[in-house]
Amino acid sequence: MAWQQNFLEAFGTGVLGGTSFRTYFKILRDNRFSIDPPFYLRAAVTAFSSLQNSAQRRVEDWVYGDAVRKTEIHPPIFVLGLWRSGTTHLHNLLCCDWRFAFPNTYQVFFPHSFLTTERFNSRMLNWLLPSRRVQDNVEIGAKLPQEDDFAIAGLTGMSFNLSIAFPRRAEAYTKFLTFQRATASEKRIWAEALEHFLKKLTFKYHRPIVLKSPAHTGHVRELVRLFPDAKFVLIHRDPVEVYSSTVHCLETVFKMWALQRLGTHSIAESTIQNVREVTESYFADRQHIPPGQLTEIAFTELEQRPIETMARIYRELDLPAFRFTQQTMQNHLDSLGEYKKNRHHEVDPETRARLGEQWQQYFTNWGYGETAAARAA
Repeated sequence: MAWQQNFLEAFGTGVLGGTSFRTYFKILRDNRFSIDPPFYLRAAVTAFSSLQNSAQRRVEDWVYGDAVRKTEIHPPIFVLGLWRSGTTHLHNLLCCDWRFAFPNTYQVFFPHSFLTTERFNSRMLNWLLPSRRVQDNVEIGAKLPQEDDFAIAGLTGMSFNLSIAFPRRAEAYTKFLTFQRATASEKRIWAEALEHFLKKLTFKYHRPIVLKSPAHTGHVRELVRLFPDAKFVLIHRDPVEVYSSTVHCLETVFKMWALQRLGTHSIAESTIQNVREVTESYFADRQHIPPGQLTEIAFTELEQRPIETMARIYRELDLPAFRFTQQTMQNHLDSLGEYKKNRHHEVDPETRARLGEQWQQYFTNWGYGETAAARAA
């Protein structure tokens, strides 16, 4: 185990490393300041970090605030797909195109201050980060593409990711997967935070932003309302593999994000419920995406025929000419070498049957129906 992982498990601020003190205090108050003893140090380090973020936010707003507020956002490109469906691989390939920009790891974990602090502090973050994600051995780094939902967690505290930090009140944060149980005020705050973050990125790069967060799969209606000209590409994967990989991932990151013990909260059970809610929301709302602005691919397509699949995405979404980025993508694919996916525990027959029942739309709408029937038998 790399020393960085040990460090992050002991001292890391987890998903709340980029929050302001005001937001952090509200999160703690909402949870009745219920932090379990093993995580007191993490809570204290996060509090200290939040004070720094608040001070740096004031400086950044003083320097760049007016310019950022006047910035016009180019229609973004959203990578959709459930956790562990191949969204990171697809996102990384799209980010090879120099005509697009993307939020990197430093920016999503320091959304309040990256315009003024990234140049000086990103090297420190790189030093503190493992070179590979502990859950799947994928390369990470301060300058590499990352999920924008981490930025929203830091800006608002309104993110599914906080359900891992506070499992005893998981339902207070899983509602942000689809907004079906969220208030009008919460939707407005979330939307304003996302727009603000994209304005800062656009001010920095002056290019369309490629975004990837699995939670966005349940945000389609809100995203279309905010960005009517946005493009969407969804990637799906065998649901049994998604289940086993997601449970493994969340159990791994829990060690670095938690502020409460799991108690009676079941990561496996919550995964079943959360995926069902997100997929049902997506299938109900994808009709709101205008024609020509959505395409869907299977992970096996991208894995077996990556260049052909990326060319199809560019063609169906009417993105800039693919030939100008094809070689860059091929170079990225070559750099992956003999990367091997993690092997996870076999899913027992009873759980397979539950998945076939609870995730029925997933299996049938994306063509995994026969697989589900065979596995449930």
